[in-house]
Amino acid sequence: MGWLVICGWQAILAGSAYLGGNMILALATLNYADYTPELWQGTLVYWAVMAVSIGINTAFSRILPKIESFILGIHLGGFLAILVPLVYLAPEKASTRDVFAVFENGGGWPTTTLSVFVGLLGSVFATYGTMAEEIHGANVVIPWCMLSTTLLNGILGFAMLVAILFVTVDIDSVLKSPTGALGFPFMQVLYDATGSRGGATAMICLIIIMMICASIAFLATSSRIVFAFGRDRGLPFSRTMATVRSALSTLVLHPNRAYGD
Repeated sequence: MGWLVICGWQAILAGSAYLGGNMILALATLNYADYTPELWQGTLVYWAVMAVSIGINTAFSRILPKIESFILGIHLGGFLAILVPLVYLAPEKASTRDVFAVFENGGGWPTTTLSVFVGLLGSVFATYGTMAEEIHGANVVIPWCMLSTTLLNGILGFAMLVAILFVTVDIDSVLKSPTGALGFPFMQVLYDATGSRGGATAMICLIIIMMICASIAFLATSSRIVFAFGRDRGLPFSRTMATVRSALSTLVLHPNRAYGD
């Protein structure tokens, strides 16, 4: 079970950096119609996001709690900065019946119910981020944090979901758009709603920043999980995994291999 947890967190870290990097390429596609992203470009941007995450976790580890508090401010402010213009500027809106009573199984799953549960995986991915290794009174603080963050982000996420559904009038055209073909149809939704590439770009940049911030947080958690299992001799090269340099007081994590640093 412990190894599955480690592998899962490494995958989550890689996934967040991958999404953040590819969002940058999709944003370029939105602004430059003649641009077609290459696979190698996605790989380079992915490593750039990882480099930023590693740099912050290494060079600024002592003030990481303050950085994450600042990230929370961006999270809450960015929510309003996207939601309000999105709803106010959208020229057309779907009916209440279309939003709450019409269900589509666009993934080709055998049943709509199964399609719904598969779609919930994305929401589960976004709720990861619990770290108890360095917290005082973890038996009280961690459950409180888990419940409060789930409640807060659940409310914010549901509000944003409803807003997106109301302003998405033609789902098929959004999915067939250049950004939709790359897996990010929400970018076309923001552009259609605002009617401005500059406005949509500003909104998307907030989302990209949050994805990079998520990579920073995932890296902090992943590295500490590796350290904890190395300290308990649950991994190969445990002595290396459990070593922390006093100069940095942190761990440096490679997406495929962890080093105690």
